[in-house]
Amino acid sequence: MRQANKDRLAHLPNPQIGSQLKRLRCAAEEARVWEEARHLRIAEFATLYEIRDLIARAKERGLTISLDPSWVAALIYGRGLLRACEGVDLVLPNLEEANAITGNAFVQAASRQLSAAFPTAALRGSARGARMISRGRGVPADVESYRLNTAGAGDTFNAGFIHVWLSVSMTKFA
Repeated sequence: MRQANKDRLAHLPNPQIGSQLKRLRCAAEEARVWEEARHLRIAEFATLYEIRDLIARAKERGLTISLDPSWVAALIYGRGLLRACEGVDLVLPNLEEANAITGNAFVQAASRQLSAAFPTAALRGSARGARMISRGRGVPADVESYRLNTAGAGDTFNAGFIHVWLSVSMTKFA
């Protein structure tokens, strides 16, 4: 340990105070983030299983919530998955995730099932474009595609979609 760190620690009467101060700083930072946020993006189902009150905490602060399911086989096929997602405003699965969640391989049928559980769903179809369904009405978005390295394509789609979704009333699209 460097001398400067030793000197700093030497001024603390109790070693636990340092960790308590660190926790207080983290709590203050978390409070500031909650105050400034207007949307919570949850990047995987696992987060909801680890932080079970996350949706409730976001909703009590008036935040909208989006969820990208991500593929964790033990969770995506789970019976309690949709119940754990209650309160999510926008779900952003790819077609394989939508199939696993709904048990339906047909895009339109999976979209309808997701629409029953979420106010808005946007299904990413890789080279096949995307499909949004909001309040039971679907909007296909066919795109011309090229074969490129698709690493990060889902996150890029999500970022753009969420930006527009937050900026524009989706009733214009539905």
